[in-house]
Amino acid sequence: MKRSILLITLLAFMACEDKKDEISPLIGTWEISNLGEYANANCSGALDYSGWAFVQAFGFKINIVIKEDGTGTMTVTIGNEKEEAPLTWDDSKSQICVMGDCLTYKLDGDSFTIDQSQEAYCEDDDGDETNHDSQSTCEADGNTWEEATCSNMTFTKKSNQKKPLHAGAFYIIYNRRLCLAVEFNGYQFRDTLLFHSNPI
Repeated sequence: MKRSILLITLLAFMACEDKKDEISPLIGTWEISNLGEYANANCSGALDYSGWAFVQAFGFKINIVIKEDGTGTMTVTIGNEKEEAPLTWDDSKSQICVMGDCLTYKLDGDSFTIDQSQEAYCEDDDGDETNHDSQSTCEADGNTWEEATCSNMTFTKKSNQKKPLHAGAFYIIYNRRLCLAVEFNGYQFRDTLLFHSNPI
């Protein structure tokens, strides 16, 4: 009888250990650690990281919380502005989906990368996307044509260290794609983030 109890206890312990081993390494809190733009819109060519240092100066952050139940949250912060959106993730497909937009991640130890393509579009003076489908008609109506791009984001497991925010005069524009535009002293950096949102 004692042997049976011991055997059952041992099997239960081994089952618990197996479940622990099956926990995805993606679970946890991640923070963006690099942001670059490919030379080509098809996500190929050299990566340009010059804009990353610029937006960091204004406290730009993206935090992703991945939970065991296949859900999580994504929070974009710039200075005192913050926007949060729910997400789901699928380890078997290596995908993170934010408000219906699913992107493939590549996990490598304590970091993962995501490539995000952005189709060309037309934008008016208020930063809103128009229904123009060609550069000629877009610009003929006094709007701005944004070329197709592909960006690469690197996320790293968040540490406990806190980095100070740098003060500066800047403004932020969000359109329905949550397209970030930060302008400072005549220099503008823009990138389209993962999820769609209403203007802040």
